[in-house]
Amino acid sequence: EARQAIALRGFNQQYGARPVLGIIRKELRHPISKLLIAGKVKPGDSIEVRVDAEGNPVFVINGKE
Repeated sequence: EARQAIALRGFNQQYGARPVLGIIRKELRHPISKLLIAGKVKPGDSIEVRVDAEGNPVFVINGKE
């Protein structure tokens, strides 16, 4: 479900799938980096990405939202 949401948000009629990298950077890499810097994610932890009702990413760390 998260993959599909990212693919849909990253598709542009004019540029095709090229904007997907920007969506991944903005909605996944930056927030996950902030979690790492804040110490909320430690080595060995798992991060699952889900989407809420509006299609925004929700990060689940070790099974906890």
